[in-house]
Amino acid sequence: MSLHNEKTLLSRQSLAKRWDFTSSKVIEKYESLGILTRVSGLQTPRYHIDEILKIESLGNTNPLSPIERRKLEKRAERLEKENEKLRNLLREYQSITTKSLNLIV
Repeated sequence: MSLHNEKTLLSRQSLAKRWDFTSSKVIEKYESLGILTRVSGLQTPRYHIDEILKIESLGNTNPLSPIERRKLEKRAERLEKENEKLRNLLREYQSITTKSLNLIV
Protein backbone atom coordinates (compact mmCIF):
# COMPACT_ATOMS: atom_id res chain seq x y z
CA MET A 1 0.00 0.00 0.00
CA SER A 2 1.50 3.32 -0.97
CA LEU A 3 1.53 6.28 1.37
CA HIS A 4 -0.93 8.16 -0.86
CA ASN A 5 -3.57 5.43 -0.44
CA GLU A 6 -3.22 5.17 3.34
CA LYS A 7 -5.79 6.60 5.69
CA THR A 8 -4.80 9.57 7.84
CA LEU A 9 -6.30 8.01 10.98
CA LEU A 10 -6.42 4.33 11.87
CA SER A 11 -8.75 2.62 14.30
CA ARG A 12 -7.38 0.48 17.10
CA GLN A 13 -8.50 -2.67 15.27
CA SER A 14 -6.98 -1.53 11.96
CA LEU A 15 -3.68 -0.78 13.66
CA ALA A 16 -3.67 -4.14 15.44
CA LYS A 17 -4.25 -5.84 12.08
CA ARG A 18 -1.53 -3.73 10.41
CA TRP A 19 0.95 -4.80 13.09
CA ASP A 20 -0.17 -8.45 12.97
CA PHE A 21 -1.60 -8.52 16.48
CA THR A 22 -4.45 -10.92 17.15
CA SER A 23 -5.98 -8.51 19.65
CA SER A 24 -6.21 -4.75 20.00
CA LYS A 25 -5.22 -5.09 23.68
CA VAL A 26 -1.57 -4.62 22.70
CA ILE A 27 -2.46 -1.28 21.11
CA GLU A 28 -4.21 -0.27 24.37
CA LYS A 29 -1.06 -1.28 26.30
CA TYR A 30 1.14 0.81 23.98
CA GLU A 31 -1.18 3.74 24.60
CA SER A 32 -1.08 3.31 28.39
CA LEU A 33 2.74 3.16 28.28
CA GLY A 34 2.87 6.40 26.32
CA ILE A 35 4.34 4.74 23.24
CA LEU A 36 1.31 5.51 21.10
CA THR A 37 -0.92 8.60 21.32
CA ARG A 38 -4.65 8.52 20.67
CA VAL A 39 -6.17 11.42 18.72
CA SER A 40 -8.08 13.49 21.27
CA GLY A 41 -11.65 14.64 20.83
CA LEU A 42 -12.93 11.49 19.11
CA GLN A 43 -15.34 8.99 20.65
CA THR A 44 -13.61 5.95 19.18
CA PRO A 45 -9.84 5.57 19.48
CA ARG A 46 -7.96 6.67 16.36
CA TYR A 47 -4.24 7.04 15.72
CA HIS A 48 -2.36 9.33 13.28
CA ILE A 49 -0.63 7.55 10.43
CA ASP A 50 2.41 9.86 10.86
CA GLU A 51 2.98 8.57 14.39
CA ILE A 52 2.42 4.98 13.27
CA LEU A 53 4.97 5.37 10.46
CA LYS A 54 7.44 6.90 12.89
CA ILE A 55 7.07 3.95 15.28
CA GLU A 56 7.38 1.50 12.41
CA SER A 57 10.57 3.18 11.23
CA LEU A 58 12.11 2.68 14.67
CA GLY A 59 12.25 -1.02 13.94
CA ASN A 60 14.50 -0.29 10.99
CA THR A 61 17.03 1.85 12.85
CA ASN A 62 16.56 1.04 16.52
CA PRO A 63 17.34 -2.36 18.05
CA LEU A 64 14.90 -1.66 20.91
CA SER A 65 11.18 -2.00 20.51
CA PRO A 66 9.14 0.97 21.74
CA ILE A 67 8.15 -1.03 24.83
CA GLU A 68 11.75 -2.03 25.57
CA ARG A 69 12.86 1.59 25.18
CA ARG A 70 10.14 2.82 27.55
CA LYS A 71 11.04 0.14 30.13
CA LEU A 72 14.68 1.22 30.00
CA GLU A 73 13.72 4.90 30.30
CA LYS A 74 11.55 4.16 33.35
CA ARG A 75 14.34 2.06 34.90
CA ALA A 76 16.84 4.87 34.32
CA GLU A 77 14.48 7.37 35.98
CA ARG A 78 13.97 5.03 38.95
CA LEU A 79 17.73 4.47 39.33
CA GLU A 80 18.44 8.20 39.14
CA LYS A 81 15.94 8.85 41.95
CA GLU A 82 17.44 6.03 44.01
CA ASN A 83 20.93 7.41 43.38
CA GLU A 84 19.85 10.87 44.58
CA LYS A 85 18.31 9.39 47.76
CA LEU A 86 21.52 7.48 48.49
CA ARG A 87 23.63 10.60 47.94
CA ASN A 88 21.43 12.51 50.39
CA LEU A 89 21.76 9.72 52.96
CA LEU A 90 25.53 9.75 52.54
CA ARG A 91 25.61 13.54 53.08
CA GLU A 92 23.55 13.13 56.25
CA TYR A 93 25.86 10.37 57.46
CA GLN A 94 28.93 12.52 56.77
CA SER A 95 27.33 15.42 58.62
CA ILE A 96 26.52 13.28 61.64
CA THR A 97 30.03 11.81 61.64
CA THR A 98 31.59 15.29 61.52
CA LYS A 99 29.39 16.49 64.39
CA SER A 100 30.24 13.38 66.42
CA LEU A 101 33.96 13.90 65.90
CA ASN A 102 33.64 17.51 67.01
CA LEU A 103 31.99 16.35 70.25
CA ILE A 104 34.85 13.93 70.96
CA VAL A 105 37.57 16.50 70.40
